[in-house]
Amino acid sequence: MGMGDAKQETVVDINGKHISRIPQKPLNRYIKATLLTLLKRDDIKIKVNSEPGSSTVTVTDSNDKFLFAYDNAWDYGYYRIFMANPKEGAEPILVAEMDWYERDGYTNYQQQDIFDVSDALGAKLRQLEFIESARNNLTPEEIQAIQALGIAR
Repeated sequence: MGMGDAKQETVVDINGKHISRIPQKPLNRYIKATLLTLLKRDDIKIKVNSEPGSSTVTVTDSNDKFLFAYDNAWDYGYYRIFMANPKEGAEPILVAEMDWYERDGYTNYQQQDIFDVSDALGAKLRQLEFIESARNNLTPEEIQAIQALGIAR
């Protein structure tokens, strides 16, 4: 994909709007690796806030400290990722932003980087839901066995 190849850089949606295939804010590969590593932690919580046409997935640690959020405005073709800001009370930091038109049928590597975080979020959310379901189905003996390991149910 050459930078001068307009056919590869933009797509026209059904309303005639030109949508760039180049993210407004590409996700830095180091930041992507950091986010994917965060999702491997055992001490995170994931909350999904859905609204018509969009959802925001928020990742916090076990103490409810904000780590990052993924905005998925799929009905509008708009995606963003924010990370925590180390400054107390400051707004989160935008680390990725893009438009993506589903009917385009094409995703470049920069767009895929952003979707990879979404895919990892979905996998982690399913894992956490499975673990919570299993935790809720522990027998009294299994609870004692877990407690013997020093793990609170």
